[in-house]
Amino acid sequence: MTDDESDAIDARLLAEGDLDRLFARHYDDLVSRAVMRLRDRDAAADAVQTAALRVLRELRAGRDHGHPMRVVLHQVLTYTLRGWGAPIEDPLPEVDEPRDPRVDDHLAAVEHRAWLDGVLGVLPPRVRDVTRMRFGEGREIAEIAQELGIQRNAVDQALHRGRAALREAWLDA
Repeated sequence: MTDDESDAIDARLLAEGDLDRLFARHYDDLVSRAVMRLRDRDAAADAVQTAALRVLRELRAGRDHGHPMRVVLHQVLTYTLRGWGAPIEDPLPEVDEPRDPRVDDHLAAVEHRAWLDGVLGVLPPRVRDVTRMRFGEGREIAEIAQELGIQRNAVDQALHRGRAALREAWLDA
């Protein structure tokens, strides 16, 4: 089957609202791709599920991606995999702790949390710690510098790098 024929089937399933069959058509291919990156089938299946949930949420919100669904799914999986497999030494608190009142959809909060953990997980340790302390805990720059035993300028540089990484991830999302 050619890509054009496959894309036509995807478009039909999307138009019919048969999202289960649409995602099922691409599941094995996406998992295989994720396994190559993560080397763990269970983690790969989790990454594919996270990517599929994000696409599902976007479709339900009425987003028209303007690209064939196979392309969209592979690209969202790429974004999802960027932070997977990189351990976070000091993870952010769980979503069930104080919930963001601006987020009315629990699924969106979980997805946002996974995205943020993924972005922070790939940052260098100092940049990750400074970014978490400043934006996650609301600490002042001088307080961060004192606790980490570094100059205020080093905190500013780490924050600049952290903001740049968050901005890039946000624009890619």
